[in-house]
Amino acid sequence: MQRLAAFMVSNHRSLLLVLVMLPAILCLAEPLRADAWEPVTPPGAVPGARAGHSMVLIGGQAYLFGGDGNAGETGGVAAKAVLVNDLWYLEQESDEWKQLNPNGALPKARKDHAAVAYGEKMFIFFGADAQGVPLGDIWAYDTVLKIWQEVNPKGELPVPKSNSSVAVAGDTAYMYGGKDRYNNVYSDLYSFDLKTFTWKREGDSDYASQGHWAGTSGTEMYVYGGDNGQLVYDHLLSYDYATKEWKKITPQSSIPAGRTNAIAALNADKITIEGGRGQTGERGDTWEYDIVSNQWVKKADGPVQSQAAAVGVPAGSSESMISASQAAGYILMFGGQRSGQFLDEMWKYSYGAPIAPKTTPAINLLLQDKNP
Repeated sequence: MQRLAAFMVSNHRSLLLVLVMLPAILCLAEPLRADAWEPVTPPGAVPGARAGHSMVLIGGQAYLFGGDGNAGETGGVAAKAVLVNDLWYLEQESDEWKQLNPNGALPKARKDHAAVAYGEKMFIFFGADAQGVPLGDIWAYDTVLKIWQEVNPKGELPVPKSNSSVAVAGDTAYMYGGKDRYNNVYSDLYSFDLKTFTWKREGDSDYASQGHWAGTSGTEMYVYGGDNGQLVYDHLLSYDYATKEWKKITPQSSIPAGRTNAIAALNADKITIEGGRGQTGERGDTWEYDIVSNQWVKKADGPVQSQAAAVGVPAGSSESMISASQAAGYILMFGGQRSGQFLDEMWKYSYGAPIAPKTTPAINLLLQDKNP
């Protein structure tokens, strides 16, 4: 017993070192990652408070169009809803919002439209006018020529709708769902050739949906959330562009609560969602879906909002957008509404860069240990 006690006393410092260094050793095996939302304040004027607008990323710059709000008010919330058709971009070098004033014809003011980037152009699809009547037109803004052009489509045209989604795969845009002027919610899928401007009816899904999000990863389109006018969805769907097959995904994890009009972005093989409106009101939680592992993971909470717009800035992009270094990429979000008030807030979400483990204290103890 005395020998055991002597052994423990003589080796207590070594045992202490093991305990102190264990967290650092574990960190080396699997680096810690931190994600976070933070409010950002660009210099100069910002777009007026709004919701139901759109944002796309072209050439490292974020473009913002339209929505329901007040284009003349840049502080706080909009006192009265005014549908707008203004166009802004966030300049890459200065991090300043600048309003564009294109020559020629302009798109009609609208909300709840869809927008995608294709080459050097921003395409906007459909939406609703000031009376809530769905629109069926398509416009393209050329960021080089700095003009809007109305597109004259052909083929099998969809009915005018609002709250549809549009995702791009190669030279084709895919429009899914939406709501018509009689409040009918659709499950249809149309493809739109971005070169020939030709619509084509594709295969419908089993779920009529509006206010959902859609994006392309690889050969598939992923669709999250939305509602059918009564039920708010918590599901994730996929559509295979090659086989033209729809599938409802069954994640191997817990899943986020259902929501509509959330923001979302793709980063590599991961889909990040935030906010939106659920069955009981607006939300501010953030979740990340890993396409490879087929799992959802709860992430850092963000601002409570719905009907905001956002762009995902991929890893390796210029660091001048809101002057931040995010090797893993990030999301920029603007506007939305909260408790019936329009917002002009801007937020940034960092996907989560690896954090270097703090091993210095443990290493110092090891160097100082002179116990034979």
